[in-house]
Amino acid sequence: AALRSMGHAFHASPSGLNDGLVVETICASKLCSVETLEQIDRDLPRTYPDVDYFSNTDIRDALGRVLRAVAIEYPEVGYVQGMNFIGANLLLHTGSSEDRALSLFRLLMENPRYRLCHVFEPGLTNLRRLSDVLESLFRSR
Repeated sequence: AALRSMGHAFHASPSGLNDGLVVETICASKLCSVETLEQIDRDLPRTYPDVDYFSNTDIRDALGRVLRAVAIEYPEVGYVQGMNFIGANLLLHTGSSEDRALSLFRLLMENPRYRLCHVFEPGLTNLRRLSDVLESLFRSR
């Protein structure tokens, strides 16, 4: 089925794992910095280490590819620690579909309702701002 996310169109396989044609194409078309790759590789084993699903090497590798694709598509943000948990949840809830996980990640990054691309901007000032708002809301209750 063709999926469209904020101007990105692709075909996702319903079979799940190894459907990642779009993810593979993005990763092959442009390289991440060594620093980005090292950070992703450091975070993969830290991603839900007590959840059996993520101890599977194929799943962990799929998550790494999704995170590399996100870093490549959003060079102004790159990869930021914490994105691994978002990617992991998306992979889990899409039946291990790398392309669907990437499509949903794009939606979270670009959709005006979520705008995670702004949350993860260098310096994380918007994340801190959101944190302050949440803290204020909790204090008022």
